Amino acid sequence: MQEVRIDMEDNETDYEHLSRFFIAISNDPDEKDVASVYLTAASILKNCPKYWGHPCEWFASRLHEILSDNVPIKRIYFRTFKEKFYDTLISTQNSNRHRTAFIFKMLDVDGDGMLNETDLLKAFEMNSMQSKFGKELHRMMKWYTSKNIL
Repeated sequence: MQEVRIDMEDNETDYEHLSRFFIAISNDPDEKDVASVYLTAASILKNCPKYWGHPCEWFASRLHEILSDNVPIKRIYFRTFKEKFYDTLISTQNSNRHRTAFIFKMLDVDGDGMLNETDLLKAFEMNSMQSKFGKELHRMMKWYTSKNIL
C-alpha cells in the first residue's frame, strides 16, 4: 500500500494541500484535476488508510454521512467538501465553536443532537487507537468513566 504524504509541502497553499487530500481519498487518486473526481463512502473507506497509515472505517463512514447529509450513495464534489469540511473544521478563520460543532456531529452517532454514553462507546469501539482522534477519544472516555462510573 503506497502511503500518501500528509504534511504540507514547501510553498504549498492551504488550497493545494486540501486539493491533494481530496484527490487522495477520491474515486480516482491518480487523477491530478480536482474537478474530475468526487468522494463516495467507498472511496473514502478505501483510500483513507493510504493517507493516514491505519484503518479508519469509522471516520470514513461518519465523514461521508456528514458531507452527504446522510444520503448513502451521494457523490461529494470538491466545493461541498471544502465548505463542509475545510471551512468548518480546518480553516484558521473559523471559530472553535464551528470546529466543536463538526466534532460533535462526528461523535453524535445516533443523530439525536445529544452526546451520551452510547455515542461515545460506539465511537470509541469503532475508532482506531492508532489515530490522534482515537487517542483523544480514549482520554475522554477514561476521564468520563473515572467521573461517572468508578
